[in-house]
Amino acid sequence: MPAWSFPASTTPARPARSRAADRTWARMSITAWIGPPVRALFPRYFQTKRLPPRHEPNGHKHPMKTKIVNLLMLGLLVTFHAADAAADNVRAWAKAPVVPNKVKDACEPVRYAGQRLDPASYLGRRVDINFRAGLLKTFDVGAYLDSYGKNPKWPTGEYLGKIMQGLSRMYLYSGDRAVLARLERIVAEWRRLQDDTGWLGTTARFKSWDIWEHKYVLLGLVDYYALTGDEKALSAARKIGDLYCATIGPGLGDINQSGHWALGSASILEPMTYLYRYTGDPKYLRFCEYIVGSFESPTGPKLISTLTTGSKRVCDIEDTFAMRAAREVNFKGNGQVRNRSKGYEMLSCLIGLLRMYQLTGKPEYLEVAVNAWQDIANKRLYLAGSSGVDECFKDDHCLPAEASDGPAEGCVTAHWIFLSRVLFEVTGQPRYIETLENALYNYLLASQRPQDCFQSYNTGMNGAKTFQKHDVRGAVGKAPCCLTSVMREIARTPEAVWTRFAGGGLGVLLYTAGSMEETIQTRSGPLAVRLEMATDFPQSGNVTLRVRPQKPAHFRLALRVLAWAKHFTAEVAGQKHAGTPGQFLNLEREWKDGDAVTITMDLNERLAPGGASYPGHFALLRGPQVLTLVAGKGGEGKLAAARVKANVLPQLSTAANFLPSGWIGGQAYASTALAGADGCALIPFGDSSQAGVSKECRTWIRLEPGSGGSVPEAPSELKATALAGNRVQLSWKGARRNADGWRIERKRTDVGLWFHVKTTAPEVTSCVDDYVNVVTPGKTYTYRVAAFNAGGLSDYSNEATVTTPDVAVPTAPTNLKVTAISPTHLKLTWTDTSDTEDGFKLECKAGPAAEWKPVQGRTAANWTTFTDYGLEAGQTYAYRVRAFNTAGESEWSNEASISTLQSK
Repeated sequence: MPAWSFPASTTPARPARSRAADRTWARMSITAWIGPPVRALFPRYFQTKRLPPRHEPNGHKHPMKTKIVNLLMLGLLVTFHAADAAADNVRAWAKAPVVPNKVKDACEPVRYAGQRLDPASYLGRRVDINFRAGLLKTFDVGAYLDSYGKNPKWPTGEYLGKIMQGLSRMYLYSGDRAVLARLERIVAEWRRLQDDTGWLGTTARFKSWDIWEHKYVLLGLVDYYALTGDEKALSAARKIGDLYCATIGPGLGDINQSGHWALGSASILEPMTYLYRYTGDPKYLRFCEYIVGSFESPTGPKLISTLTTGSKRVCDIEDTFAMRAAREVNFKGNGQVRNRSKGYEMLSCLIGLLRMYQLTGKPEYLEVAVNAWQDIANKRLYLAGSSGVDECFKDDHCLPAEASDGPAEGCVTAHWIFLSRVLFEVTGQPRYIETLENALYNYLLASQRPQDCFQSYNTGMNGAKTFQKHDVRGAVGKAPCCLTSVMREIARTPEAVWTRFAGGGLGVLLYTAGSMEETIQTRSGPLAVRLEMATDFPQSGNVTLRVRPQKPAHFRLALRVLAWAKHFTAEVAGQKHAGTPGQFLNLEREWKDGDAVTITMDLNERLAPGGASYPGHFALLRGPQVLTLVAGKGGEGKLAAARVKANVLPQLSTAANFLPSGWIGGQAYASTALAGADGCALIPFGDSSQAGVSKECRTWIRLEPGSGGSVPEAPSELKATALAGNRVQLSWKGARRNADGWRIERKRTDVGLWFHVKTTAPEVTSCVDDYVNVVTPGKTYTYRVAAFNAGGLSDYSNEATVTTPDVAVPTAPTNLKVTAISPTHLKLTWTDTSDTEDGFKLECKAGPAAEWKPVQGRTAANWTTFTDYGLEAGQTYAYRVRAFNTAGESEWSNEASISTLQSK
């Protein structure tokens, strides 16, 4: 041990006070740590033997030398104080946008450097684990950077870009220089790899995931520029922006016909709004406006019109250029449908539209995002806070949650939280934080194993989860998109804990132990305020807030009253204030240093019925947490015997000694509402990703017979009529009495499995099954209907079988022509000769001796033009086109060839 090592036990205790107090603590710590090495270097000046007072008037043997050493120590303290102040400055965004938003947000997050989440608290611990074990350890930056030029299976830049955004925020939060070093390494390597045109990809240039990958590279580069002010990073970002402005747009490539998913490519909208705001270059804004217009173009997904004047259902927005086909599939015994309403990519586009609303003030952009959010929240949201099956949005209230169903992709969960947070910042409405909290405590945390931050790509509420590190080369698990989306979103948790209101005042959004410091506007001008929160929430509903303004001042302190809380009170200076669930409790008064707010809320232990997807099943909830039933390790068989008694209050008690050693999180419960659950316990769904208990869990637990009331009467006279190749009309008769709705099930003869495809309200006894559930021409379907309520499912109706009319193989298109429009772009046109095609496929070859290869883009039915781009100047290309539908593919058209223009 070096001579100047200082025992940790004697380090001054850190006071929970203001920033000034923090710095005093820092100086005390520095003195304690610097003193020993200085004494070791100058031992003669620190002798403890004292001389008689007559020989040492000042009480020291060498008073002058001691003063010199004291001055030396003072200089060191000043140096460290300056370094501390400089670090504080670095831990803020170094660059602000040069273009302000036209819309001023109702709220904005408290700065990262001003916050501390107690690492012993429930959320604070998970944020710290995600940072230390995830961003700094599990995610191997070197391995991802090394994949460039080696044909990785997945788009490397997507994952690095998201990790950069998570690291940037954790650097602002922690000031850890290791984080900054990681960021610097990624940016330096990206700048080295970027070619003269600005391209910085790992997939085929302008094909497949290329635009999508560059979207995330842009996000990472712009974040790094905002963090550090490094103009080289902004220059690299501009090169990417310039490349796509010169490649995609009017008279150039069509964003909807580019890449793996049209919505995926169009989601580059979000970073392009940032690029415009940080540079002020109008061509980036024009590009953003082009993307927004493309949503409604003939090739577009009709995102805006569907969500404003149309059905306002996200499942009706079909990405017709999806490279992965819509299909009916068999997931380990469960039949499911994969349509083209891709969740992750659509949510990304909605976030981009929200940024365009902030930038331009056009209300229709906000309307699109709000309507989409409302549709998902009301009809497509799992109890644990996520959405989607096999990555896509399903029909109304169809929420299969078995692990084998592939529910709740991690990227969907993370971007649902992102969308909700931005909507809150724009509107100030607490309902958005309510859904954010639900997703955060449940699906987001459940998808990440806290011991190593490995990821569950899809996370079932029932069944076993599969956690993997994933790998950019595809050697392990699925793509690392969920791994990095979840890491990034957990890193952004501090943005949702506190808020500053545009009109002045502070708000508490999530209840967790920690503190914050921020400057707010008050009647008498700017005011520095520190809030300290002491709580063990969500284990209890007791919270103490300590308010520490710089000086006495009148301002608003808003407490979010949780929508599930039946009782919420806040006591200040002996006066109690009752809150309304789902609203803010506004405390406006003169606050003095040390004022305390004592909050008491019940955690409302409650049962939730399973709805149309799980009739006759219930889940248990406590506060913000969905609980799931697990058995002791190896006891999976015990879960099937468990039943829930719906007529008993679900009082919870601690399940002592159930959790194994090393478990992260301390909650395990028994309940009076459970029967047959010997050897099992209820734990938070967000904690259920750990080893030491049964691999399987049960969140939807079967009802104890006789405890949930009578089931409805069975419907009858079901009829099914094919309206078209992809539309079937259904009607039936049934009594509405005691029914919560109707559950429609379907099986396809060649698949042979029943699955839930539609849900209707009790008064609705007819519906149309269509492309949302991938009704296909020339297939035979059998339907059945049952009524449902909390007590269970009625007997089924009669079965009705129908065969959809087949379609003929389309005829071949004719008159294919190719026109050169630039050194890198060729425009194709042809004549459509068929009425039955689903779209067109194209092939190309470069030179007469080359092989035909698919063009990575397709067109929808009746669309007869396509622009190929990213080509070589002066090169001759030949093309051919064919129509396709479910019956097959047409013959090829005539071949047409031309050379691209020569570069100038």
